[in-house]
Amino acid sequence: MNKSKFACFLFFIIAVKIYETAYSYNEDYIAAGYADIYGLPLDPVRVSIAAITIVALSIIALLYVLYAHRHKEGLRLKSMVDERVKAFELESVMLNTLFDSIPDVIFCKDLDLKYSRLNKTFEELFALKRSEVLGLSDLEALNLPAATVESWRKDDLRVLRENETMRVEEQIPTGDGRIRTFETIKTPIIYNNKVIGILGLSRDVTERKEIEDKFKSASRAKTAFIANMSHEIRTPMNSIVGFSELALTGAAPKTQIYLNRITENANWLLQIINDMLDISKIESGKVEFEYIPFDLKDLFDQCQRSVLNRATEKGIKLFFYVESQEDNRLLIGDPVRLRQIIINLLSNALKFTNVGMVRVTSFLKDSTDDSKTFYFEIRDSGIGMTKDQIDRIFEPFMQADTSITRRYGGTGLGLPITKNLISMMGGSLSVNSVKDVGSKFSFELVFKTVSVLPKAEEHRATLEGLSHPPLFNGEVLVCEDNEMNQLVVAEHLERVGLKTVIAKNGQIGVNLIKERKESQAKPFNLILMDIHMPVMDGLDAADKILALNTGTPIVAMTANIMTNDKDIYRQRGMKDCVGKPFTSKELWACLLKYLEPINL
Repeated sequence: MNKSKFACFLFFIIAVKIYETAYSYNEDYIAAGYADIYGLPLDPVRVSIAAITIVALSIIALLYVLYAHRHKEGLRLKSMVDERVKAFELESVMLNTLFDSIPDVIFCKDLDLKYSRLNKTFEELFALKRSEVLGLSDLEALNLPAATVESWRKDDLRVLRENETMRVEEQIPTGDGRIRTFETIKTPIIYNNKVIGILGLSRDVTERKEIEDKFKSASRAKTAFIANMSHEIRTPMNSIVGFSELALTGAAPKTQIYLNRITENANWLLQIINDMLDISKIESGKVEFEYIPFDLKDLFDQCQRSVLNRATEKGIKLFFYVESQEDNRLLIGDPVRLRQIIINLLSNALKFTNVGMVRVTSFLKDSTDDSKTFYFEIRDSGIGMTKDQIDRIFEPFMQADTSITRRYGGTGLGLPITKNLISMMGGSLSVNSVKDVGSKFSFELVFKTVSVLPKAEEHRATLEGLSHPPLFNGEVLVCEDNEMNQLVVAEHLERVGLKTVIAKNGQIGVNLIKERKESQAKPFNLILMDIHMPVMDGLDAADKILALNTGTPIVAMTANIMTNDKDIYRQRGMKDCVGKPFTSKELWACLLKYLEPINL
């Protein structure tokens, strides 16, 4: 029994006893005959006193009970408040500890852009105490350049005004005088659906940026090395491929076999170089695509002719099927890259198939008024792959199995390049394979369509079907310092009816054009310009020639064919680029863009 209940019980007993005493006294009063004298059954005074006493004691008891209850409730509430205050203080200590233990700079600002809170890292960054910063603005508290303070103010106002989180990368002078790079996030502080301030977090990314710069520098060095290696190899390769192709005409059958083998192996080496360049372009994001009209059936015919001899030599059945089109619309895209994709997949299928067949299929999956979606599939009955091997084949320089490299050869770049090219064209390469059964590679691509081809592009689209070269009338200036390449280019141009004038360097080329202009002689119809030459290189020569306003188109003819190189050539006014080594048909395609043929 608690104290309040005991008090109530005690007051009740006392009241009962008072009443019993009063009543007993009253009985004695009546027995003595006083009732007859006054005519009253009870003594009113005594009764009144007893009643008042009872009421008073009851009120006192009730008040005491209420007081005791209120006192107890107060103690309970006080205990609760104390516990909550203690918990709040603990949370505050934990929050402050967390706030100060974070290595990033953290700060809060109010609506007046004055600092309301900051952490230890902030103090260390600017070599200031909190008392020197809190309640002040950037301009008042920090010794920073005016441009930095103004930039921060604009960012802060934008966060408050637009209620949005923003991320910036900035250079900040620290308290020790160094300039470091920070990535800063600023976000609004919202309470009751109202913005009441700004929370900022800045991370020092100086070391990360330095590492990134080192990787970029290494990547640039690698790209430069690959480009230089490509140039050095392509220059003699141009003579090998060019002279081999020229020598095939009229050669004895046995000599033709030897020359074909030379050409095949030269093209094999050239493909390795191209793969190295392509993977470098993909890694650096420098791949560009053409968007020109082309016929898919013609492209498939080209692919079939490219691999037919190899399939025949291995005794493999080769099947090609492309769904015929009901309309005359041509696809718009990059036929060179699409042919590269199909040839890569075809070459792999033939390489890893010893018995059986390789099937190439394409059919129309969807069509709209201005686009067509085609499904492509290359299936073989070759050695196949396990799931683990499939997971590795798209890594550059990797093969499904190390023993495959020794047995079949290859750089391991074909499939990574193919997958990336398909992805860049908006598709996705899928692989299904069963060990010792075969493999299937498939993808879908969407192409815009067009009904009419420009004239120059008509020539380009039909080049593969030509049984004889186009013929031209005109004169071409060839700026080239390598004697072997001079002979190759001159012979190719002569075979299509063009006269050639050779300039051993850019300066000689500029002088020849100046002489013709000053003498009012007929200008050259086309200029083929090498880039790396002594005395004056091709870029400077192109600048000086363009300044003469002769109107003669300049085409770069060089072994430097990286994407950024081509961009430079275009920026310097060159119309096009022919890469070394080139085939006769590649040269014809270029000539058809700028010269009118007399036999087509």
